[in-house]
Amino acid sequence: MKLFLSAALAASIILPAQASAAAPTYTVNPSSKTYKGLMMNFSTYNFYTKHYYLIRSYLEQLEKTGGGTLILKKGTYSISNTLYVKYIVRSFECYA
Repeated sequence: MKLFLSAALAASIILPAQASAAAPTYTVNPSSKTYKGLMMNFSTYNFYTKHYYLIRSYLEQLEKTGGGTLILKKGTYSISNTLYVKYIVRSFECYA
């Protein structure tokens, strides 16, 4: 089953011990490319999985940097697989 997101979403991901105010913020939209083009050469990357890999690439980058904010601009995102958020989600907002 696919999950469709059709609103602007914001999720802030932080590590429990994170105190840095310089956490990165990334903003994407349905036509954005993955973080630095990563994952686009996977054999499973296609029209149906592109949004999954888009969001996954930025979530993995936030994990590497120790947290930050990922903003999904208004649009429809087709999520073909489960996305794992490995740290505490400080806020999750949806604007209709």
